[in-house]
Amino acid sequence: MFELIDKSLLQIIDFKETEIKFFNEQIQLRHSPRRVNILEAGNVCDFEIFLQKGCVRMYSTTESGDDLTMAIFAENTWISEYDSYENLTPSKYFIETMEHCDYYILNRERKSILCDSNPKFKMFFRMILTRQIIYLQNRLYSMMVTNAKEKYLNFMKNEGNLINRIPQYIIASYLGMSAEFLSKIRKRIQSDKLNKKGLPD
Repeated sequence: MFELIDKSLLQIIDFKETEIKFFNEQIQLRHSPRRVNILEAGNVCDFEIFLQKGCVRMYSTTESGDDLTMAIFAENTWISEYDSYENLTPSKYFIETMEHCDYYILNRERKSILCDSNPKFKMFFRMILTRQIIYLQNRLYSMMVTNAKEKYLNFMKNEGNLINRIPQYIIASYLGMSAEFLSKIRKRIQSDKLNKKGLPD
């Protein structure tokens, strides 16, 4: 039951078996069907989750009703809306399931119990937050310096397992373009591949 999350712990910190058992006593396994908001914008995020199965996205909506997808997460990932969580402010984002999801939830109170009991847990969660910052920095860099075609090629390279799991309009939103423009880019890439195959040796 806890194999994947236990592996997640041990990949970062050399926890003892008793420490892992104590950690597992603080979390709850939950299940959500597709297209459910685990977090609603406007609510304070008071939890972190470990995604065991499925994928989710973090997104906001504009005044005109358009979706802006900030992040997409798949299995074996820790997720929270850290601005809201750390500052106790209303979240600007929704966290929505893109598939049926199984995830462990750790609320603020239980996390405090862990961190107060052992400094290794504080170090673990600091490392999780650091990884999230690095992910968002790399994403911001990509959005700023690459063109639309490079954005999609990078997505295929780094997160290609998600291409057939989530709708194309969400991928387009994640890459900062319209679904129509993404469709044109995909056709262009496919055409380039066919032209290369047709070249003589």
